[in-house]
This record gives sequence, C-alpha cells and structure tokens, in this order.
Amino acid sequence: MAKRGELKALERWAPMVAYLNQTLPQYRFILVPLNFYALREAVQNNELDFILANPAMYVEFESLNGASRIATLKNSRHGGAYTLFGGVIFCRADRLDIRDLSDLRGKSFAAVNPYSFGGWQMAWRELKERGISPQRDFQKVVFLETHDEVVYAVLEGAVDAGTVRTDTLETMAQEGKIDLKTFRILSPKKHPGFPFRVSTRLYPEWPFAKASKTPDDLAEQVAIALMKMSPESPAAKAAGIAGWTIPKNYQPVHECLKELRIGPYQSLGRFTLKEAVRKYWYWVVLLLLFAVVNSAIAVYVGNLNRRLREAKRQVELARNHLEEKVRERTAHLEVLNQKLLQEIQERERAEAELSAEKERLAVTMTSIGEAVLSTDETGLVRMMNRAAEEITGWEEKEALGRPLREIFRLKEDNHSCLDPVGVCLREKRLVEIKEGFLLRKDGSERLIEGTCSPIHERKSLIVGAVMVFRDITEKKKLEEEMLKSSKLESLAVLAGGIAHDFNNILTAVLGNISLAKFRAGEKSSLYSLLDQAERASLRAKALAQRLLAFTKEDSPVKKIVSLADLITETTTFALRGSRVVPRFKFPKQLWPAEVDEDQMGIVINNLVINAVEAMPDGGVLEISAENVHITPEAGLPLSPGRYVKVSIRDEGVGIPEDILPRIFDPFFTSKPGGSGLGLATCFSVIRRHGGHITVESEPGEGTVFYLFLPASGGQVLNAPEESRLISPEIRARVLVMDDEDLVRETLGEMLRLLGCEVAFAREGREALELYAQARDRDQGFDLVIMDLTIPGGMGGKEAVAKLLQIDPKAKVVVSSGYSSDPIMNDYQRYGFQAILNKPYRLNELTEVLKELLISKDEGKNSS
Repeated sequence: MAKRGELKALERWAPMVAYLNQTLPQYRFILVPLNFYALREAVQNNELDFILANPAMYVEFESLNGASRIATLKNSRHGGAYTLFGGVIFCRADRLDIRDLSDLRGKSFAAVNPYSFGGWQMAWRELKERGISPQRDFQKVVFLETHDEVVYAVLEGAVDAGTVRTDTLETMAQEGKIDLKTFRILSPKKHPGFPFRVSTRLYPEWPFAKASKTPDDLAEQVAIALMKMSPESPAAKAAGIAGWTIPKNYQPVHECLKELRIGPYQSLGRFTLKEAVRKYWYWVVLLLLFAVVNSAIAVYVGNLNRRLREAKRQVELARNHLEEKVRERTAHLEVLNQKLLQEIQERERAEAELSAEKERLAVTMTSIGEAVLSTDETGLVRMMNRAAEEITGWEEKEALGRPLREIFRLKEDNHSCLDPVGVCLREKRLVEIKEGFLLRKDGSERLIEGTCSPIHERKSLIVGAVMVFRDITEKKKLEEEMLKSSKLESLAVLAGGIAHDFNNILTAVLGNISLAKFRAGEKSSLYSLLDQAERASLRAKALAQRLLAFTKEDSPVKKIVSLADLITETTTFALRGSRVVPRFKFPKQLWPAEVDEDQMGIVINNLVINAVEAMPDGGVLEISAENVHITPEAGLPLSPGRYVKVSIRDEGVGIPEDILPRIFDPFFTSKPGGSGLGLATCFSVIRRHGGHITVESEPGEGTVFYLFLPASGGQVLNAPEESRLISPEIRARVLVMDDEDLVRETLGEMLRLLGCEVAFAREGREALELYAQARDRDQGFDLVIMDLTIPGGMGGKEAVAKLLQIDPKAKVVVSSGYSSDPIMNDYQRYGFQAILNKPYRLNELTEVLKELLISKDEGKNSS
C-alpha cells in the first residue's frame, strides 16, 4: 500500500521485491503500489498474491477475503527495531487555544484516509473514548491521502490539528522537512521501550499476508526468505526496516475496529426491533352460540326421550290391560294411540328443527369474517369456512381429512405456538395464536392472530378442536402508517419550535454584525472578518428556514429566483461528505421562475439525497435545465406556456418497473426505515407551484427525474448593498415589543444608530400601556415593532387589534421567527403595515423604516 504516494512506495519497496526475485529465482515477483481504495478493489477482485497493508486493512482482508499473515514488519527508526506503532495527534505549538483533545471541538481536523489505521482510526478510537464525535463535534474532517500532506496542512494553518502514524514527525524532521518544536503533541502517552511521540495505544506493525488463492508452499518459501532478510541488506535499508519477524497477534486491531464499528464490524449490533401489538382474542360469539345450541338440543332431546319411554310404558300397560279388558278399554286405547301419534309428530318436528339449526350454523360459519377451522381428536381437518379458505389458500374439499399441520403452517421465526391444535388437544385448554406469519398454500405469507379451543362432548371427553383466526396484515400496516404520521407531526412541531428560537438568536447575531460593519467601515481590517461572519449567519438563517419549511402546510410564499443558483447551492450543500460528484449544465439565458425558495430547496434536496442513496459507491449526478414551451400535444397535465424543465439524472441501481408507478404515493417506501414521504412531498410541492414531476428509470442503469416549473416574465431582484441602504437620519420614536432580551437590546442599538428614540415592552399589555401613556403626553410613537409570539403573554396578533382601537392611524410592523405563520403571509389583513422576518440585518430594518416613515422624515427635513 502506497501510504506516502506511489513514488515513495517504489523507492522504499522495490529493493525488497528484487530481494525476493533473487532469493526465489523460480518465481517472479512484481511490485504494485496502490492507494487505499485501489488496494481494497484489487483484493476483492483477487488480483494479488501477497499483500503489504496497514493492520486495519489486513484485518478486513482476513475477515472478508480469506487473507492470512505470514510475517510482521520490524520498523527501523533511530537505531532501533520496532514491531509496534501508534498514532500521534498534534497541532501547531503556537495554538494556545488547543491544549487537550477536548479543545478540538469546533476545530478543523486532518487525517490521511478513512481506511488509514495509524493516520486516522487509532486517533478516532481515542477521541471516541473521550466523548468526542468527529462527525458531530469537529468543524470539518479532511483526508489528504498521505501522512506528509497532513503534517504540512497543520504546519501551514490549513487545519487546526491532525493525526499521522508514529515516527512520521521524527522521520520528516530527520529529512529536514520540519522542525519538531513547531508542533504540540495532544494527549501524549509513554510506552516502555517506545521512543516516538504517541497519543494512542500501540498496535502490531504492518503484516505481510498471502491472498486466499496463494499456495501454502509458496507462502512458506516467501516467509522463510523474509525471516532471513538481514537488517544490513540493501532491501531492508531502502525500506527503513530491520527485517521481518513471526506474525504478531492482531487481536488489538480487531478490538479497535470493533469499537469503531468499521471494517468487518461495521454491521455489529445493528438490528431492527419490531414493535408487536399483542391482543388476546377469545372464543366468544361462535363458541358460545355453538355450546348454547348443543346444550339446548341435548336437553330437548333428553326430555323427548324420557317422554317417549314413558309413552312406551303406558302403551305396554295399556296393552296388558287391553288383553284383560279389550272390549271395556277400547275407547281408552284409542286415546292412548292418539297421544302416541302426537309424540311421534313432535319428535319429527324436533329433528327437523335440529337439521335447520345445523343449516343456520353452516350459513353463519360461511358468512362471518373470522376464519374458522375445526379438527377431530387426531388433528385431521373436518370443517373450514370460506374465510379460512381465503386466508390459507386451501379449498375445503382439498383440506378435509388432511392433518391440520399441512393446512395451517406458521413460520418458525415468529413467537406463536407452531402447533396450536396439538397443544390444545394434549393439554385440554385454550391456546392463543399470537401475532405471526401463516404460510399459505402458494408460499405467500399472511399476518394472523387467533385462538384454538378444545371441543367437549357431553361426558367432557375431547372430540376435537376449533380454531378461530383473522388476517391482520392490513390492520398492522395501518397502525404502522398512523405511527409514522404521529412521529412526523411531532417532528414538525419540534422543528418549528427550534427554528423560532434559532431565528431569535440569529436576530441578535446578524443585527450586531450589521452594527459592527457599519461602525467599522469598509476600510477597517475587521470589515472582511465581519462580512464572513455575516455570510455564515445567513447560512444558518437558511437552515432555520428549512426547518420552518418542514412545518408548512399552506400555499408557497413565492418570489422570482434564479433556478440555476438555487439548484447549485442546494445540491452542493446536500452532497457534502458524499462520494457523488455533481455535474451542472445550465444555459446562460435560463428563464427565472417564481417559487417558494424553501419548499423548492426541499424538493431538490430530497431528489439529490435519493440519488446519493442509489449510488453507495459514488458516481456522477447530472443536473441540467432548459427553457421549453409546453403545448397540448405534449401529453402533460400542464397549461400551455413557457416552462423551465429541470433534469436530475443519477447512475444508481434504478427503480424496479413494478413499483415505479407508486413512488409518489404517501407512505410508500422501498427502503428499510424510510418514511415514504420524500417523493410524496416533492410531488405535492411541484403541484402547488403549478408544475409537474415525472420519472424514468432503468434497473441497473440509473434514474432521471424531470421537473416542469412555470417560467416567470419578471427579473431576479438582487438585494441592494447594505452601505447604500443605511441612513442614520431617520428620526422617530419607536416602541419595540419582544420577550427576548437579546432581540430588544440589538434592535434598540440598530434603531438608535438610525437616529431613533426607542422604548421597550416585554409583551402586549405593557406595550399598550406605554403607547397610551405616550399618546396622552403628546409624545406618541411614530412606529411600533411587535413580536408575533409571546410565550405566556399577549402576542402581536391580539396586541395590534387593541392598539388600533386606541390609535387607528398607528403604524405597526410585525416581526417573527415563524416566517411560515399565516399572519406573516397576510399581515395587512390583521392591521400590520409591514413585516420583519427574523433574523434581519440593519439594511432590512432601514428599508422598512424608510418605507413607513419617509414622508415624516421629509416633513422634518423641510421644516
């Protein structure tokens, strides 16, 4: 592996390859210098016979590709031989703000490569143990591919700190490239017998490994040759090593990668926990009905049989008496015969009712929505209703006489009892069939739940079992979608609250920066620094607007923008940290469009993120736009006219043809853990803008989304320069109502700079009182600036209505961090004359004051 570049690798290792060719002339060894990425690809493609790589990459090759180590390098530095090495974390010695690892939060950091063990992963482990997450806590992390470049980047101030493998600093100092006194080692450690500057644990040196395809006898010969290499040999001196030793224990490397969850351990501990809603259903209606009917029939037939026996006894007595007194009892015998005939008719009627009852039960079984399946005492199917046929995929005539385990099969990975009928018959109890997957006859699955109960005859003997179950697949999906909707609604509320508080803070930041820029002047050395801080704050403002846009459900707030600038900025931001490269193609005369920047930014961001996920190994994302005229013949659901067509094409895996028509449906997703709202949101936003979105995809080739947006005939208006807007000659009395101390203080300073006299109120009641008092003293306020939302107090909506009752001519400006609030979009309807979306700068405040007070100012100047 060429850790310091291909040229350095050739200089260092070519003599060792020559040594192997000389020692083993029957073989021909070729040196192939490769960087981190190329080496991984070559090993995966089985292109190499032997591998010399850092320990972390070796551990990955060992686990995933079957590589095995045959020797460990003995590093020769400063007169010693070392089989261990570590990583060193350092900064410039004159950085007084960086003394320890904890001081690196918010700083930029340089490392060699994400796969560099000594130049990144060792240091990452130490940072993680100190509670520092590079992705979360660092301003940025850059990978410069060689150890030397990392050292130069820290030396030249391009980054705040960096990490390289041990002996790099000493080697560069020995080569005269750097002065060690220029650097400070962070979290230095001492290891007995190890002379180099180090900040981490020590790990075994680079292994020399054979690929899985390399014959063992060749590997043994190479290992013997390496062990025989003398420290004084030209190959050892060129490589800067003292030779090779037997393979070391690389378990510490495994522990490091396991803790970082990278390499072969990147999926360690990940699993998806499915929340199960378990409900217990009991045999209620059907079993009760069946038992009541059987009991009633049994009682009725028993009574009938007793009466029949009694009748027979009476007949026998009558017959005996008839033999004695035939002539005397003829009339009485006729009466008894009539009674017997009546009893027979009643029995026939009872049998007919029993037959009708059985028919009603059969119809009921067929009609109910629950699946019912009964067996005899051996578990053979005796009856199943239509619902059971539909769920299992078996027809009753096929299932009758078959063992139930063939008809009712549950997946072994669920928590339900796999043989509910068997357990029910053996243990003579009701068995619950908990939520689980039933395997149908065609192999498909249905999510079901139910119960299995034993059937008792009159002597309490079990003569079979009846199972009632239901398909809950759609019910489960509905519950999951409702949970998704609930989570998204909560997330929207949280996003709105965070953005509001963030905008209040940014108001103070941007306002004070504007004041500082104005007072410093463009010629001041501080002006450029303040300008950079202002641009960063505006970036933060854009992020806050993205959060607010997430909560919008109303119509878009449009303005004329350059789609090329909007797409370029959003795409560049979304692709940060990914391996996808954007390629833009926009004509110079691309028409502008009138859109809601926040909502359209979300559309572009969603489509770009989908493209990144479709290209996990990186690739090119082509984004182009063109001016088009849509006609009725185009076949699009658009009104004829001018449109801007935006194309976003990736080189990803593509979308299967069977799900392509459903990708814009709400909650439909093909990704584990996906919300199913990304593309649905894109479709909704484009439609609210009077446009249309379509998609084409070829599995294995990539996907392209087409956006059609109505073109605007207007011009893109650029914000005027701040220095041209600020006029410190606006003299007026201004009342500021805001519950945030920072906002009131900052806004007060800005107004005073503009020549205004300022009074403050924390909430609406206090503001109304101050306004009324000033008006009574004939010192009324020329302008009132009200915050829309006052937690626990009267906000701007209620306060402006009461203020206009006091003074119908009052000039009131509404200010809020909720730019998507309906009042901000229709402020004049509520009595406000202008709006100030938080955060705002001095020039924006000046414009509002000049718009509302310029006639007053001109009157003062003329007088």
